[in-house]
Amino acid sequence: MEIERLLFQVTPHLVEDFITADNQVWLSWLQRQRGFLRKTHSVNPGGMVETLIFWKDSQSRKKAERSPELATIELMFRNRIGPIYRLVSSS
Repeated sequence: MEIERLLFQVTPHLVEDFITADNQVWLSWLQRQRGFLRKTHSVNPGGMVETLIFWKDSQSRKKAERSPELATIELMFRNRIGPIYRLVSSS
């Protein structure tokens, strides 16, 4: 199993909006990717949101990362949620 970890700084009072939009845009796309298992969010004080994406293996994750749809999905998410977040780290 491969676990992708993303840490976002989100405007604190908009964390729920961020998670809702993330689930509507990103989760629906991820569910169509071969090898995707599940996705979780943890909310920490000050608007820090940790997202864990569980993949069957590293090949599945790498294939999804190379998808030509990725830029379009990111743009859809940014257009929906606006500038209320920034990616702090990704691993």
